[in-house]
Amino acid sequence: MVLKYMGIKLIFVLIMILTIFFVMPSTSHIAVADSNETVIHPKFPADPDPKTFWGAVITTGYTTQPAKVSHVTVGDPLTLETQVKWPIWEPSRIIGYYWWRSFDGNNWERMNTVSLTNKGSKNLKVDTSKPGVTYYFLRTRFITTTYTSKVSTVYVSEKPIDASSINVTTDLNYLFNINSDLLNKDTMAHAELQPDDSNSKIHWSSSDESLATVQPDELITANGNGKSGIVTITGTAENKNGPSISGSKEILIGGGLTNQTVNSGKKATFTLQGGNDEQRDNDYAFTVDWYKQLPNQKPTLVEHQKDPARIEYTTPITSTKDDGAQYYARISVGKNNSVTTGSAKLTVLPPNDPDVNIETSVTNQSFPDKDDSPTTINNVTNDDQLTYNLNLTNNSKRAVHDTYLELPLPLGTEINSITVDGEELFELDYYQSDTDKKSILHIDLDGLDQNQSKSLKIDTLTHDITSKESFLSTPEYYGLDPDGDKYTSYGPELNINYITNKLTAQFKDISFEPISLYDGHSIKHRTEETNDPNPVIKVDDQRRQKMAMRLFLTQLTPFTSDTNVILPASLRLYNGSTFKNPLYQKTLVSQSHNGNIFNSIIWHKDNGLLLHLDKKSFVSGKYSSKLSWTFEQSI
Repeated sequence: MVLKYMGIKLIFVLIMILTIFFVMPSTSHIAVADSNETVIHPKFPADPDPKTFWGAVITTGYTTQPAKVSHVTVGDPLTLETQVKWPIWEPSRIIGYYWWRSFDGNNWERMNTVSLTNKGSKNLKVDTSKPGVTYYFLRTRFITTTYTSKVSTVYVSEKPIDASSINVTTDLNYLFNINSDLLNKDTMAHAELQPDDSNSKIHWSSSDESLATVQPDELITANGNGKSGIVTITGTAENKNGPSISGSKEILIGGGLTNQTVNSGKKATFTLQGGNDEQRDNDYAFTVDWYKQLPNQKPTLVEHQKDPARIEYTTPITSTKDDGAQYYARISVGKNNSVTTGSAKLTVLPPNDPDVNIETSVTNQSFPDKDDSPTTINNVTNDDQLTYNLNLTNNSKRAVHDTYLELPLPLGTEINSITVDGEELFELDYYQSDTDKKSILHIDLDGLDQNQSKSLKIDTLTHDITSKESFLSTPEYYGLDPDGDKYTSYGPELNINYITNKLTAQFKDISFEPISLYDGHSIKHRTEETNDPNPVIKVDDQRRQKMAMRLFLTQLTPFTSDTNVILPASLRLYNGSTFKNPLYQKTLVSQSHNGNIFNSIIWHKDNGLLLHLDKKSFVSGKYSSKLSWTFEQSI
């Protein structure tokens, strides 16, 4: 038998993907004209609307602009309502309100003056005594700057024009029942009439004034008593020449959070309602502390958020112990401004997940071993064909979709074929991805309906086995349940025991005790590194079929010094008190029988190869001899 040794190098290639995103800027332009296409040239450009964050004004500006277009009949009352706000952490420094008007949209005149005792008014009672078109805007002057509103166009007609339809809208769909400047507690209603020039008077009403009220000036205000519910805001166009017509809009009133119901094993997410976080300005810091309170227990802080992109909290995976818990948030702006939301209840129902059971087995088609089991196979070597069988069964009434299976395999495993319910998959339906220690087989599947089963058969070929080792593989099944939540199921662990199917041996050089000049006719023993328990020959017998094996030794050369002096000595192979000598012919050292491994060669100090000195005098020097070891397998 010839023993060969091979060095195998594994080359790993790391591929780095650099992704570059290009962002193209965009611009937009706005042209302003009244309903008769008259181009308006404001004396001062309008300032942008303020940035707000859940009711907290971050930058100064008009939260309520004067109505863009108003139609009235001569003599009917009309008031242009405005509201300018500034950050709550800044003091008010308003000097005065200046109203401007124009009859042609080009030439403007200031309508009032201000003084220390008369700052003017943010609202304007319009003169409707004469028919015509008038344009108005407001300038609110602070100590250091002035803010200009958008232009309002007022049409005063001699005759009433009835509305044929009405569409009611509101600036916000959610209002907080909490008294705080940090949250939206009010909003504006709007009535869009057809035809556009209708000048019917609008009467506003609320379906439940304990939830929210609406003023004649279209201002809707939620209650501050913590009462929640849905309120209907109705606008009625009071036509003078025909029946009145109405339109309505529902608004949700609440404490900011809504109750959540989930099944055990799912996560719940509480999101602050009524937000406009798209206007968030990163120059101002917000922090949010989320609290959880179980029944009859004190609240506990569950998460601190600094400048969150959204004000929301997702719980860990829930259990029935979380049923009935209350959650709320405390929002802080700056150092001295904070508000606490209302509480929301978490209801946890019994689990309702899919239940996919995985039955798994693996067989060695090339060499079934007597000790194999459905989940463990032994003595697997290169070029063996292994078959994995997996049966997937959904035992629940909940389907699972967008599914795939992952099966860890040893590196170098070749996929011959994969079938699902007897139909072979295309190579596009699966792929392998390698890591440092294993290869992951990824198989895309369609999903499993309730009580549905699928059978998979994976035929593979084994390669690159270079040592004796065990490989553990756990099949993993992934998908989404009907709620869109991730679902995972694990199969039984598979154990594959690999061997090289080879016998390998490591030979040590043998050294003997030093020889003195007068040590003739004596035995020299081996040094300690080749005495029991240290093997002279370390044998690793991984042969799958262990036929009888014999080991022979042949001394090829006498002991010779560097100056070609031959040592008068001979090697003897001792076994107890008997020995074999000389060893220049092939000599049996050890043997094994059929079905048994070949053991390593370990000799006691007085057994094995010993050196016999044939004379009494010697020439000093370092002597060596060449030995040939040969393994022969019986047939």
